[in-house]
Parts: sequence; C-alpha cells; structure tokens
Amino acid sequence: MIEGIGIDIVSVERMRLLCNRHGERIVDDLFSAREIGTLQLSRTSRVIDNKTAQRLAVIFAAKEAAVKAIGLPVDIPFLWCEIEIFGNDRINVIVTDQIEECARESGIVSLTGCTTYSLTHCMAIVIGESD
Repeated sequence: MIEGIGIDIVSVERMRLLCNRHGERIVDDLFSAREIGTLQLSRTSRVIDNKTAQRLAVIFAAKEAAVKAIGLPVDIPFLWCEIEIFGNDRINVIVTDQIEECARESGIVSLTGCTTYSLTHCMAIVIGESD
C-alpha cells in the first residue's frame, strides 16, 4: 500500500554552480561515498561539467522526493548521505539512521521511484510503500 509520495525538481545549472563554488565539501555533504563511486566522480576534480551536474541533480531531486514521501518532520536533523539513490531512470532508495526510523514510524518499508531529466532540469518522484 502507498504510504507517501514525494516529487522534486532541481536545476542542473544550479547544481553545477553549487558544486563548482563549494567543491568537494558540498559533494561530501550531499552524496554518499557509494553514490560518488557509482558516478565515478573524482573527489579531486575542481570543475564539475554539465553531464556530471545533471547526474548529481537527478540524485539530489530523488533525495528531496524521498524526504517528502516519508513526510520527514522539518525539525528532525539528518545528513543527506543517510539517503542513497541507486539506479538510473527507475530508482531504489536506501535510508539509514534518523530517516530510516522516521520511515518505519510512517509505516514505510520500501522507497522506489523514477527520474527524468532534460538539459536544464532533473525531476524525481518517490513512492513510500508499506507491506
């Protein structure tokens, strides 16, 4: 049964500018080591190109959509790397720590979704399901 639905859209250019301005620090704050490894993103790269920015934007849109699907209260502190996104068009979402606890309290046992993108924007929808 569907317990929650979340949707989000992220600008590719905004993600590119954010990563190029804040570099490695922002990438480490927003993305897990496994996500970075899947993208084969060099942590020492000084400049993020548009293709990499597009992939990061689609992952971040999915993370935001997952937070909305869970209905995470705004006063719950969490780290973005507690949400991991795997897959390309069809995605699986893995949550840990605080977010996993909130998902369980909402009755959510799995999070799946899909993504789409253009040259300028990336969008994701995530569905939280119970047993």
